[in-house]
Amino acid sequence: MTALVVAWVTVGVAHVPAESLALGKGFALRRHALSFVFALAIAGLAELHARSMRTALLAVVLYARAIKLPLLPLLAHYFGMSYMLVLSALIALFALLGGLVMERIAPASEHE
Repeated sequence: MTALVVAWVTVGVAHVPAESLALGKGFALRRHALSFVFALAIAGLAELHARSMRTALLAVVLYARAIKLPLLPLLAHYFGMSYMLVLSALIALFALLGGLVMERIAPASEHE
């Protein structure tokens, strides 16, 4: 059920016609297919966490989702390459720091 909800929220097919007109039908369909696959993968993290995945690793993956790979060229175009690189590096750094903090404050599960 979680995978269905995450995929439904992430993919959002309501704006496909506008995206197809602006960026091309092939691009829009590929982007939505990849969004669907990655939404299912992210939803699968809950199952992995329930089985054996450490809380810290889950926190790092979820924080690092803030780096949107398809939008990096747009970010570089409007704000510059150096801004994009610094922002991405800081997001990755704080994702790792967030994982370390979660490792310290989250109670250890019986799988660890």
